[in-house]
Amino acid sequence: MSRRRGPSVRAARAADAGHRHGPRARRRRRDRGGAAGRARLSPHGRHALEQHREHGGNGENLQLLDLRQERVQPRRPWLRRGRIHLVHDREPDRRRADHRGPLHARAALHPEGRVPVRIGARCVHPALAILELGSIARGVITSDAAVKRAPVTLLWSRPVSSGKHLVAFAGEVAEVEESLRAAQQVAGDALIDALYLPYADAQLWPLLSGDGDRPAPIDAVGVVETDTVCAAVRAADAAAKTAPVTLLDLRLAVGIGGKAFFTLTGELPDVEAAVDAARGAVAPARILGIEIVPAPHDDLRDRLLR
Repeated sequence: MSRRRGPSVRAARAADAGHRHGPRARRRRRDRGGAAGRARLSPHGRHALEQHREHGGNGENLQLLDLRQERVQPRRPWLRRGRIHLVHDREPDRRRADHRGPLHARAALHPEGRVPVRIGARCVHPALAILELGSIARGVITSDAAVKRAPVTLLWSRPVSSGKHLVAFAGEVAEVEESLRAAQQVAGDALIDALYLPYADAQLWPLLSGDGDRPAPIDAVGVVETDTVCAAVRAADAAAKTAPVTLLDLRLAVGIGGKAFFTLTGELPDVEAAVDAARGAVAPARILGIEIVPAPHDDLRDRLLR
């Protein structure tokens, strides 16, 4: 008993395949079987770069291209010069154009927790440690113990005024912390003060190396004086991280009786906020003086820039 075959179901044509009453395309040798009379579809309805859109600028809604999704269509193999030749055509997947989703720009780098370190071009190490000793001889062996314990860079190992010895080294956070513990054990009772900054502010590095560029504009000026070098560096780091101020100078113990001080400039509210942060960063006994000059004289401005 023969089974009667029903009418074949034909797939709906794409919108760009042409009208069904239009001229029939001539079937070629390499066309797929069963596709006679169907117009060949281009991979895209139209060229992706022909449509012009205004540039949206940086941030959201950047310029996008509508590209139709495609899939691989294997064709039937045929015999060609004694070999089987297989061709894969890429044809449209007959889907709608992709939705123009907003393309968000990369989040800005903020120091408020997302990126806690502001590293400048001159900074090569994130962490900083300083030891201040009352014995020069003990300071030498303390420097040796620090650099032998972990791979850190020795910045200072020098005597300063009033017979003290400064040891400073920098490196990665874990290495500096490990070297600092070893150095404190060797320093013993000769240790006067110690400082550890896992993420030192970028303005400290050029001032510590002595090649800082002082800016021309000077607004209000703040001066913080301490009795140790470690206290001054800690206070300067807190001031620079609290308000948008510029550190002008940082003097450490040499020629000033072992004391230290730094000056900063900026708008008066910012200078006041930075000075308050510097005061709270160190012990009250270490602070020798804090002064603010709201509008310095022109002669004083010139002196501060030298």
